[in-house]
Amino acid sequence: MYLCFDYCLLLHPGESGGGGVIRDHNAKIILAFSLYYEIGSNMVAESRALLDGLRCCSAFKVPKIIVESDSKVLIDLILSKGQIPWAIQYLWKEIQNLLAILSPSYQHQYREGNSVADSLANFRCSSKNNLFYSSRANLPRHSRGAARCDAAGLPNIRPSTKKQQQDELEFGWTSHEIQVKLA
Repeated sequence: MYLCFDYCLLLHPGESGGGGVIRDHNAKIILAFSLYYEIGSNMVAESRALLDGLRCCSAFKVPKIIVESDSKVLIDLILSKGQIPWAIQYLWKEIQNLLAILSPSYQHQYREGNSVADSLANFRCSSKNNLFYSSRANLPRHSRGAARCDAAGLPNIRPSTKKQQQDELEFGWTSHEIQVKLA
């Protein structure tokens, strides 16, 4: 089982949302969520999306979870390879408790492979309701296409976004550097 999650931020700081999907190895959706978080920063929103995903995994007793995120910084924090920023320490106490209970594996996923969670997070920034979905058919229309590509094993190439530009400024990587590493 995979837990993929992402965030959306309208401004930095600003209104934010989180989305995530729990799916099996065939990309069948077990549960997906799209939640509104009000005002926050990118690290707060991404951490909240992770926490909400872990809460869902715990509540539904999802076995053998692989946590996938397009945030290398967040995966490094999970693996204790960095100092947890003070602004998210209150979230990380519960995150660390759930990680200890669930004992998941972790892997970094490039943003093209995280398109379902990204589309769910973006949907939440534009609509301030909190929703949960039990299948691909129940997803918002724009998320279904990403889920179909995911199920077919097709990459979802997204053009550069404001979020990517914010990440480049905050975390110091550029899309060119990633392309060079992938080549």
